[in-house]
Amino acid sequence: LPRQFEDDNNFSLICDEATERCSVIKDFLIKNKLSDSIHLMNITSKKSDLPIIKEIASELEQNFDTIVIIGTGGSMLSGNTYSYLVPSKKIRFLYSVDPISFKNFFAEINLGKTGFLVISKSGKTVETISLSLASINLLKENNIEIKNNFIFITDPNDNPIR
Repeated sequence: LPRQFEDDNNFSLICDEATERCSVIKDFLIKNKLSDSIHLMNITSKKSDLPIIKEIASELEQNFDTIVIIGTGGSMLSGNTYSYLVPSKKIRFLYSVDPISFKNFFAEINLGKTGFLVISKSGKTVETISLSLASINLLKENNIEIKNNFIFITDPNDNPIR
């Protein structure tokens, strides 16, 4: 064990201090959730967006054979997890900026029947922007209209994706 944990008393003090710090953080989060000052703390209870989300999902389902979700990190995790729970051959996740992986990813996809859902909370994620631009260029190279094929999800603040 590291020196600071050599005796039970020292270890106990460190655990007590950590417990106290966690308690302070927990109290802060609860207080701010109740006051709605941290927007993301209440996002799971927000229901007002559901009708438009259902409408967009229905349009994607009807108009495209494949839906490519572009993003990295947290923007991809929940969707990727959900896709393991409810598998769909229609949904594909694109997160690698490697040119060979990019080419192979689109090799078996009908680009004319592909919709893109681009997700970046900050709207500044370099990989997400790069993959979006590469996908747009790929569609243009194949003479495919892009204006109805892309949906972008990002914070409402000023950012490159908006």
